Amino acid sequence: MVRKAVTVTRKAPEDWLHAGLAIIREHGIDALSLERLCAQVGLTKGSFYHHFQNLAAYRTALLEHFERVAFTRMVDDANRAPQAHLRLQRLIADIASRTPDLEIAMRTWATRDPEPRARMQRIDAERLEYLAGLLTEISGDAQRGRLLARLHYAVFLGAMQLRPASFGDEFRRMLGELEPLLNPAARGGAA
Repeated sequence: MVRKAVTVTRKAPEDWLHAGLAIIREHGIDALSLERLCAQVGLTKGSFYHHFQNLAAYRTALLEHFERVAFTRMVDDANRAPQAHLRLQRLIADIASRTPDLEIAMRTWATRDPEPRARMQRIDAERLEYLAGLLTEISGDAQRGRLLARLHYAVFLGAMQLRPASFGDEFRRMLGELEPLLNPAARGGAA
């Protein structure tokens, strides 16, 4: 008797994490259930449990994955540019190319749960520290760099709250309006 080969499709943990972020982006954290995840990935609960102990462990891994997507990978990409002003331009272009839906959904989750709240606070601190480093390098003044970082980040956070959210070309133009603040000579030499 000849047996037919059975192909078993396995998903990597990252596939499950991408699916979870997609659900949160589209429907919010309340829609994240094991059943919906399995339907999204097209596999069974057994496949899920092969990678994650339970839904709580999955949510922790999901927060770590979000941090990689929303900070680490963006910074790694920006850091490919040789100069600070080019790194800033790459970072702004990357942010402007994304829709803010996932960030908004994750921040909404963070208002209701201490684990995502702590993660978002850490991501905010990391982002501000990175921006302050870039803007200090560009402006030549650490205090000014920190202040400009907070200003840029406030524009980012505020742009998400506008309806409709201001991303894409409009977001790039908004941050472009801050460019003269980076170079005192462009403002007539005022510091």
